[in-house]
Amino acid sequence: MSELTEEKPDARLRPMLALGPPAAVVVLANLVCWLSAARHGFDFFHSGTWVRFDSLLYEDISRHGYNLFSCARIHRYTPADYCGNAGWFPGYPTLLWVGERLGLSAPATGVVVSVGFEFGLLLVLWNGFLRHGRDRAAALMALATAGFFFGQVYQRAVFPISMEIFFLLLTVWFAQRRWWVRTGLAGAAAAFTYSTGFLLIAALGLWILLEPSIGPFLGKVRAAIVACGLTLVGYLAVLTVQRIGTGTWSAFFKIQKKYGYSGLHLPTSKLAVTLRPLFAQGLGRHQVAALQTLLVAVLCVGLAGWALWQRRNLEPLDRLVLTTVLVFWLFPLSLGADVHLYRSEALLLPSVLLTRKLPRAVQAVALGGLVVLSYVMSALYFQRVLI
Repeated sequence: MSELTEEKPDARLRPMLALGPPAAVVVLANLVCWLSAARHGFDFFHSGTWVRFDSLLYEDISRHGYNLFSCARIHRYTPADYCGNAGWFPGYPTLLWVGERLGLSAPATGVVVSVGFEFGLLLVLWNGFLRHGRDRAAALMALATAGFFFGQVYQRAVFPISMEIFFLLLTVWFAQRRWWVRTGLAGAAAAFTYSTGFLLIAALGLWILLEPSIGPFLGKVRAAIVACGLTLVGYLAVLTVQRIGTGTWSAFFKIQKKYGYSGLHLPTSKLAVTLRPLFAQGLGRHQVAALQTLLVAVLCVGLAGWALWQRRNLEPLDRLVLTTVLVFWLFPLSLGADVHLYRSEALLLPSVLLTRKLPRAVQAVALGGLVVLSYVMSALYFQRVLI
């Protein structure tokens, strides 16, 4: 009887331990955004505050489906260029469609969905990776770092950023457990949600084939076929939906072509172009995004160096996270176009699973810097310096 009595408090505390830290981080992260909005004269609680040009395209997809037409119709670009909404993926608009059918406006639905996935990704991070570790302080620091990670203002804007990060973390969580079908399904959801989600095919394939702990080569091949194949199905589903709406399989590529994509380039070229104003003009409000890109580069190069130094002590999860982060970091830098990196950099959030192993002082300084950067980037978003 005494044993049963002793177990009850633990059972009562379990939901609080599972939900409490992620909920606290969401509240704190939104509090910083609210302070930034209030300081600069914007209504944090008005759904329109969180809408930008791409948000309108997601809303248009949810209401009318996909379209593709000559840019001559809107007198932008050239008549040979293609315009429309087929450059954006259907996962997020599908949820907007559901919200509108429930009586919510598209912007309000977008904010609810984004904040819901913001909380969801922190739940996966905390309960799937951090909560049961031996170093509770490092785990809490990593969770807080995720809450204020680079580009975090987009986690609650009417964009699919938090939704995509949620599925990225879910994919990593399943993969480290060798649940290949679930891994592929989560990867398919990521590929259906955001344009770079298909990169999981490369990240998973590389890790599975090179990871020594997975087993014999034939087993690795089978695992890669299942996980990567299902992820590819998610991407092909996007092209199929767009084919139904526009009549062509290449609608996405036709839309994107006018933005200057011209094959792959050296990542250092895009990095140099992005950082040049920071060094030439100094740190002003228009250079803060470039500062974030510099800090992200320091993070990724630093983690790669740390992993090389600690290669004998790395766990399979470490190698999986590092592979995923580097693939998602390098690909946007390799595109020959005017890509806004500050949104894609938000997708590197799984890197916090590696930063928790850094010295405590480094973690604390990084977290403090991210809080300040979050405040400033939020202000720039509200002021439409960021789009």
